Amino acid sequence: MSASFPYVSPAARAAVEGETGHLVDGGYYDNYGISSLVEWLDEELENNSRLSEKPENDSQITDVLILEIRGAPSEPGDSRTDNPQCATEPETPSALTSQRGWFSQILAPPLAVLSVRNTGQRTHNDVELDLLQDKWKKDGVEIRRAVFEFDGADPPLSWHLTNEQKRKIQTEWAEELNDSRDTCAGWDRVQEFLSSEGEG
Repeated sequence: MSASFPYVSPAARAAVEGETGHLVDGGYYDNYGISSLVEWLDEELENNSRLSEKPENDSQITDVLILEIRGAPSEPGDSRTDNPQCATEPETPSALTSQRGWFSQILAPPLAVLSVRNTGQRTHNDVELDLLQDKWKKDGVEIRRAVFEFDGADPPLSWHLTNEQKRKIQTEWAEELNDSRDTCAGWDRVQEFLSSEGEG
């Protein structure tokens, strides 16, 4: 919460004796959880690789599917999902973002910081996943990604969703299941992965 509501939700400290550091929301650094996932998955694959070398163990992980759920559409030109059609042009911005008055100028610096933070984290995520895929590909482990995005305008990311925001999410999900709107091929990739698992 400290990343979403700085000052309102201050950095927390454990109630213990002696000196201890303050903690803030990991969203400042990794708002998508990919860095944590990469670290955990790499360790699990290393353990699995060691176990598979033992004669009595014939099970080995060869396929991994990473599900990414994003609250907003990718920027145009984002090709990291291996699908050039994944990135969608954003819809018309709201009246607040299109105004250029004094209020907009007051909000510009913090909005720029938040925008850069999200863009930087996305890029960082992609690089980490690329490196992880390259590392394990030579050992016969295929790591695939299935991305689901909210493609509409004004993504509903409130802590308390209104009924209208819930309807928007339901509408977007229904359109995500439609091939013509499944721009990131997320659902197709999940079905493909599950089908290949069943065949193996």
